[in-house]
Amino acid sequence: MSKPDRFLVSGEWSDFFLLASVKALPKLFSDHSPIVLCSKVLSTGPKPLRFEAGWLAEKKVLNLSKSAKENSISIDSMNFQLHKKLLSMKHKLLAWKNDKGFNVKKKIEEVLSCLTEVESRVQNSGVLLEELVLVWNSKINELHELRKVEEVYWKQRSIGQMVKGRGFKY
Repeated sequence: MSKPDRFLVSGEWSDFFLLASVKALPKLFSDHSPIVLCSKVLSTGPKPLRFEAGWLAEKKVLNLSKSAKENSISIDSMNFQLHKKLLSMKHKLLAWKNDKGFNVKKKIEEVLSCLTEVESRVQNSGVLLEELVLVWNSKINELHELRKVEEVYWKQRSIGQMVKGRGFKY
């Protein structure tokens, strides 16, 4: 017995219509079952802000949260006030992230590049100056702090993956 009563869809279509379903109706006048395709577009609204714990190492982020708290309105319900504060904080964090381009990996690469430059200056001059030692030590400390931030980032990502039930992909 053949089954010609089917729908053919592409991968892009099925990605867009995540809630699509097919229903076979009862046979009335033919030997074929009429089928109905119900398609619904999954609208989740705007993409939620993914707050990264590593941002807390930045003083600017703490100042943004304080300013969002202080620059609030004092009318309407407490829920509305909280909503407006969080919305204000979200917009400020997104602006900060886009302006600053907060990227731990990029910052680590910059620090490693600076350390390589200091090392080559010492090798070329043959003299270890106190100034270079201070720069070296400050960059090493900065690198340690960035590695801690990176570790928190990956820990946060892995916990998020476990909560979603996706397992580890890293």
